[in-house]
Amino acid sequence: RALRSADAESERTAAVIRVAIFAAIVAAVVVAQSAGFDHAPLVVATFAYGAGTLVALLLAWRRVFHPWLPYAFVAMDVLTLAFAIQMLGRMLDLSTGVAVTLPVGGLVVLVLLHASMHHKPSLVLFGAGAFVACLAAGALLPRDVLRLPHGHAEAADHLEHFRLFPIVIFGLASAILALTTRRTRRAIREAYVQASRAA
Repeated sequence: RALRSADAESERTAAVIRVAIFAAIVAAVVVAQSAGFDHAPLVVATFAYGAGTLVALLLAWRRVFHPWLPYAFVAMDVLTLAFAIQMLGRMLDLSTGVAVTLPVGGLVVLVLLHASMHHKPSLVLFGAGAFVACLAAGALLPRDVLRLPHGHAEAADHLEHFRLFPIVIFGLASAILALTTRRTRRAIREAYVQASRAA
């Protein structure tokens, strides 16, 4: 019962952090659009992530929790991110191996850190495996499938507005790690208190 209660609390915290990640993605898309860059893949991925964020907040607000929910949300995060990376790579005529090194690819670190808040190694491994599988599946598609037009001739110019993205990822990753270690420390303290009472 205690573990289930902790998982439910983790899901509520994860829902709030999901809003922060969603806000960072929206900010990147807005900056891109204002700079004259048309990033249709990121727009589609942002809408998908926003829908998932809304569902997570609704479930957290209603205190609905099932053990499979974290896996479902991690799968959604991974699919959305892999789609964005694949489409950006095709738009810039980059291979999957190169596209994953784009600044937006750093979001996979946030996804895995986000998953680690549940203190379940299986959830982190599930997210990592699903991400690799999605990228591998996308790399097997013919190059002409879902090919997008170039927004600009030079990829460096096209990606210039993403220069702040690693800083945003660093900030969010630091916040998630701080929350995770705080929750872990609190759980250990409560365990000692319960052990002392039992003694």
